[in-house]
Amino acid sequence: MCNFRLLNNEILKMSLKTLTPKKYFFSIFLITFLQFVFMQNSIGQNNLKKNFSNHSASSRNIDTLLISGDSVLAEGCDIGKFVFRRNGTNINTDTLINFIITGSAINGVDYHGVSSQIVPNSVLFPAGLAVVELEIIAVQDWIKEKTDTITIKIPKNNLTDTIVSHMYIKNVDSLNVSIVGDTLICEGTTLSVSIEGGNGPFSYEWAPNNATTSSVKITPLQNTIYFVTVTDSCGLQTAIASLNVNVFCPIEIPNIFTPNADNFNDYFQIKHIENYPNSKLVILNRWGDKVFESLNYQNEWAGKDCSEGTYYYILNLSDGSNYKGIITLLN
Repeated sequence: MCNFRLLNNEILKMSLKTLTPKKYFFSIFLITFLQFVFMQNSIGQNNLKKNFSNHSASSRNIDTLLISGDSVLAEGCDIGKFVFRRNGTNINTDTLINFIITGSAINGVDYHGVSSQIVPNSVLFPAGLAVVELEIIAVQDWIKEKTDTITIKIPKNNLTDTIVSHMYIKNVDSLNVSIVGDTLICEGTTLSVSIEGGNGPFSYEWAPNNATTSSVKITPLQNTIYFVTVTDSCGLQTAIASLNVNVFCPIEIPNIFTPNADNFNDYFQIKHIENYPNSKLVILNRWGDKVFESLNYQNEWAGKDCSEGTYYYILNLSDGSNYKGIITLLN
């Protein structure tokens, strides 16, 4: 850049004598403008050096810049902390530390500080305090996006001697839940929760059994609708799912029983007959004579007054289904 201090009056007079009046006035304007720019640039350079010197004077007292807790924050849920620690040289004086906040996350939009304020670009160490924390609160914007970054840089004595620390804000998708399990059971099953979105860990509340775990064992005696309410760790999202579980236990009819009073297989036991109240059972001997009849059979026939041999049964269940077959009685 030209040094306009070398432009003295004699040089200006000699240079401008050969110009027309129009060009003369234009030249005077141009020279004056360039002198002004040069002066402002010199002032700016001096201020920059002064500011950087002041900035470095305070920031060189910082030993470490840490993250307190998890460095990955969930939108609308987590609070992170940048921890500034200074050395002991000036711990007994108030010290203001300036820093630079950068990153893809927008200050005041994607995150903010205490009381919803924009995060400042400085922290104050009161006299006698060696550690200061700067809170970062992640904002839930319900916009599906990539993970944002927050970077704090503290220049020290030069641009290559810089303390840097990073924090990240992850997107939290809408919470969706469903119940996974068999919908047609007989003697019980296990139901579990499938979760998409939200921010864990999650809390659970089942109905009608009031369980608070992610899975439950159930043994309903009749058709039942189960509900689960899931809440994420932030408490901002709750989702409810339901599942209709039907109970169906097909009967199992034995082909032999031994009523010998040994307390084992002493009765003609039809498995799951209790699920079919008012079912009719008729037992016939080999000649077709009726030896037993019940209009609400509950596994009570023990072959009383019957000899060993083959018998025939006719079972009419309360649901309208009918079964016929052979049963062998052994003493």
